Amino acid sequence: MCMMVYIGSDNELPLIEEGPLLVKVLNVGNHDDKFANENLTKKHRYYVGSWQGCGCGFSFNFDDEHYDGEDNVLSKQSVESLFDYIRVNVTSDNCELLSFWAGEGIEHNSDTLDLKNFALGDSFNFLEGQYITVIK
Repeated sequence: MCMMVYIGSDNELPLIEEGPLLVKVLNVGNHDDKFANENLTKKHRYYVGSWQGCGCGFSFNFDDEHYDGEDNVLSKQSVESLFDYIRVNVTSDNCELLSFWAGEGIEHNSDTLDLKNFALGDSFNFLEGQYITVIK
C-alpha cells in the first residue's frame, strides 16, 4: 500500500513527469484521485509523487536503522524538491497538501506548515489522513 500525496493551489502548476518529484493531473476515475479532488479546496488539484512514483518516498529518517541510507538521501531530495516547487510555483501565499494511504480515503487532521520557518531535519514523513495548509 502506498502513501498518496496531493497538492491544491489557486493557480495552475507545471507538470513534472520524472525526477525526484512528479506532478500530474488528477484522474478522477481513480478512487484515490477522486477522494483528493473532493477534499482539496483549491481550484487546481494535482497528484504529487516522490522518486518512487508515490508518496512513500517523501519519508526519511536518518536516525532509524530500518531506513536504507540511499533511500533516505533520495527521499530527502524528493521532500526538498516538493517544498522548492511550492516556493517557486505557487503564486498565492498558501497551498494545501493532502496525504492518505491508497484506498483509505479517511477523515483528515489539519496541520499548518510555514515554509519561511521550516527546515528539514533528520526525518520527515506525511501522516495518514493529513491535510496541511502550506504557508509560503
